[in-house]
Amino acid sequence: MANSNPDINRLCRECIKGNTRAFKEIYESFAKVFFGICLRYAGDRVEAQDFLQDGFVKIFENLASFDPAKGSFYAWGGKIMVNTILMEKRKKRIETEEIAGDVIQESKTENQAIEQLSYAELVSYLQKLPEGYRTIFNLYAIEEYTHAEIAALTGISVSTSKTQFMKAKKMLSNLLKENAVVPTTA
Repeated sequence: MANSNPDINRLCRECIKGNTRAFKEIYESFAKVFFGICLRYAGDRVEAQDFLQDGFVKIFENLASFDPAKGSFYAWGGKIMVNTILMEKRKKRIETEEIAGDVIQESKTENQAIEQLSYAELVSYLQKLPEGYRTIFNLYAIEEYTHAEIAALTGISVSTSKTQFMKAKKMLSNLLKENAVVPTTA
């Protein structure tokens, strides 16, 4: 995870005063972990870099609202990153499809296969999902938002969130099967 910098409060105060060295130090301390968040939502590294840049702009614009008594800088900044990504996706007018939900049974084998993937492998598979599926999968499975929270954040219905998540899991499962990560059942 992110470097737990005991001087983060001082750095934030210095940033608010316009100290560019403090900006740089915060950026260098958290860019790698925040880029990991961005990669999960992005279609590729270039888009992830754009998300990272936009997210850091929001973080620096809102530094005065960071309260270490309410949580870590990583948690606070990570939430800003995710919200910035979602706003960028909304700007692009990503349309999610409204589909009646089919219940898809979770496969223990598939879940175990996903758990055994390295972070880089998981990101690689997530980037192959359509943008809407990838966003919902990240919010629900990784960021641990509820479907009601996802609906409120993205402007879709709860049932659409659930359906998109199930379809993302199914597509991810198929990708894993195609790449022989999960054995196929005969």
